[in-house]
Amino acid sequence: MFRPGEPDPGHVVAVTRDGAPILPRIESGPKFTVQQATYGIPGDPSKSRDVRELVQTRVNDGERSFPVEPFALTADPAPGQLKTLRIEYTVGKEAIVVQGQDPQTLHLPDYAPPVVIEKAVYGVPGDAARSRDVREKVQRLTEAGEFSFQVTALAAGDDPAVNVVKTATIEYTAAGTKNTVSGTDSETITLVPPPSVNADHVLDLHPAAQGAGTLEAWQPGTYDIRTADGKSRSLSVPAPPKPLTIEGPWDITFPPGLGAPEKAVFDRLIPWNEHTDNGIKYFSGTAVYRKTFQLPPDWIQPQTGLYLDLGEIQVIADVTLNEKPLGTLWAPPFRVNIGGVAQAGENTLEVAVTNLWVNRLIGDEQLPEDSERNPEGNLKAWPQWVLDQKPSPSGRVTFSTWRLWKKDDPLKPSGWIGPARILATTLLPVPQ
Repeated sequence: MFRPGEPDPGHVVAVTRDGAPILPRIESGPKFTVQQATYGIPGDPSKSRDVRELVQTRVNDGERSFPVEPFALTADPAPGQLKTLRIEYTVGKEAIVVQGQDPQTLHLPDYAPPVVIEKAVYGVPGDAARSRDVREKVQRLTEAGEFSFQVTALAAGDDPAVNVVKTATIEYTAAGTKNTVSGTDSETITLVPPPSVNADHVLDLHPAAQGAGTLEAWQPGTYDIRTADGKSRSLSVPAPPKPLTIEGPWDITFPPGLGAPEKAVFDRLIPWNEHTDNGIKYFSGTAVYRKTFQLPPDWIQPQTGLYLDLGEIQVIADVTLNEKPLGTLWAPPFRVNIGGVAQAGENTLEVAVTNLWVNRLIGDEQLPEDSERNPEGNLKAWPQWVLDQKPSPSGRVTFSTWRLWKKDDPLKPSGWIGPARILATTLLPVPQ
């Protein structure tokens, strides 16, 4: 864990590109300054505590989320009573206020346009008896700095329809603009997206056993590098080759018995749920994409790094290139290093993509019923064909004890949506 001896004086401590700071990220990031922070009963100074220094210390340590309840452990200003943590802080020139009650968690974003929840309903659409007005609940989430949350969070304390998939529809105003969003229990709703930033990767630093190691630049420019010994180095990095898009057609195989054809050809990458073939449209499971593509010889160079970028995947992908497994990708960016595996000329790519079961469940709702159900959707009794371990007589692929999805429910984006690209970087050793 900790190597003996003095730290290597040649390790990198700061990097700029064309004069703009890249590293360290903490120094170049926004500075959070806590102006006021109180914990207790609002409007009652005798039952409140000034916790500004405590919050500032935790912010300086990189903390951006605060469970409200533990603040009572320092000195509970009002034992047995519901208390509020209110934090006023600035990020650069922007002043932000967040507040929450026991046992909420407060989040300190570096942006906070005013959000007013005009209307919020959670439950079964069109069924007032199984729906709830959750406007105040959603407003409290935004006041706590939580602008993105899972829909199931709205069921806490008052689930309007137990064991039934519910929908949240929220009408709100943010920064003077009216918006409407909706989502089901399995989804996450985002009211205010993060501020627009340059999402392009800039550089990676690969340390060596001694010295500054290797700089991997994703963008051209003049990089100035400062090491712990106070020395500075300057590297002029040329532009790497432009991204190479892998075009169709794609050969795809589907597993038997799950409703999809055994084989299909996609001229281009599209979501399965947008396909005209119902077997593919409602498919849930793992399908394998195969294709050969050409890589220019001048891309295979010692000073060039190579990555396969899959674009959008819904939801998980296993990648194999030239018969070598490259691992599982389960979160964006869906990108994998192919250096040392890719070759000049022809390359064989295989991507196995797995989605969720939701679409097949919705697809089966297009077919006749195959079991006796109560009005709520749960089983009256186990059907004989299940007990006999036989296929569904109606042709359904799935079987569940509850009917949680209806035939008109929206399908989830699924499959490899793309685009598929090969990205190149420039690799340069940092001079000693």
